[in-house]
Amino acid sequence: MIFSWLLFAPLAILFARFQRNPLKRLLGEQLWFQVHRFLNSVTILCTLLAIICIMSATGGKWAGPKIGISINWGQAHAIVGTIASFLALSQLISALFRYKLLNN
Repeated sequence: MIFSWLLFAPLAILFARFQRNPLKRLLGEQLWFQVHRFLNSVTILCTLLAIICIMSATGGKWAGPKIGISINWGQAHAIVGTIASFLALSQLISALFRYKLLNN
């Protein structure tokens, strides 16, 4: 998950921000968008693989905070990680329904 959030996601953002050149194309789409889409897909894939590894390591049990017990760092990390993973998956779903502009 470290590679996912510290390497692939920032690179996807940087390509979307600084590499927009309408003349460079790959398979009919702008190059920056193809790279951005690929890096975001790798980010989500690595995140899903990390979730599977975490669930297998904990035996499928929730490692986050329990009611009535004070929260420590590991439990807070579990909450933040769960929220970030759901947000990444929601971004994937919204990208699948993205409006495609047609060039006339």
